[in-house]
Amino acid sequence: MAGTIVAVGVAFIAGLASFASPCVLPLIPAYIAFLAGDTGVSGELAGRSRLRLVVNALSFVLGFSSMFILMGMAVGAAGSVLSGYMPLVRRLGGVFVVAMGLATAGWLPLSFLTGREARFQYDPGDRANVLVSFMFGIVFGVAWTPCAGPALASILVLAQSFATAAKAVALLGAYSLGLGVPFVLAAVFLTAFRRRVMTLARYADRLRVITGLLLIALGLLVYFNLFSRITTLFS
Repeated sequence: MAGTIVAVGVAFIAGLASFASPCVLPLIPAYIAFLAGDTGVSGELAGRSRLRLVVNALSFVLGFSSMFILMGMAVGAAGSVLSGYMPLVRRLGGVFVVAMGLATAGWLPLSFLTGREARFQYDPGDRANVLVSFMFGIVFGVAWTPCAGPALASILVLAQSFATAAKAVALLGAYSLGLGVPFVLAAVFLTAFRRRVMTLARYADRLRVITGLLLIALGLLVYFNLFSRITTLFS
């Protein structure tokens, strides 16, 4: 149980770090503009307009969360099928997560994972509603996966190493929550977010290194099967 809690915590932090990644953070104003509708990011929101933005943001987060959780269910099921080979799968997964951590920190050149951006074209004439925002979230979850790169891939590998669909869903749910909470906060505190977004961008490199170190530590825990030892220690 303790090992799962640690993994869920790491997955949540990885989601937060993904929000602040260089290929996502600069695009947040465009996403908020779409969810806000006609007012866009330059106008002031109040009353129903602000409520609509927050509701749309929640629907958007629910959309991409459903995609990530479905991924978690798939890899959890795959882990169950491969349960007889779990020692080998676990070690390979640990090596992979360490490599993703090195790539995230910028110490291993894997440009095919870290150099892609999630493209989004915003039409000021578009008007989002709850259903459109949910569908937009699903599209975001699919299109943004290459941009997520090492962080999402590491959480998926970790989910597979647990070999149960329930734990895999918990990990991808925590990752989605970590990514989704900043989206919702950006919608709630839109004016403050506009002022802070460039400040956040300045710390993106430091956050990337911290995330990379966390993934490296996570990979080592997976490789040496330390999650089971942590569970035994606290049981």
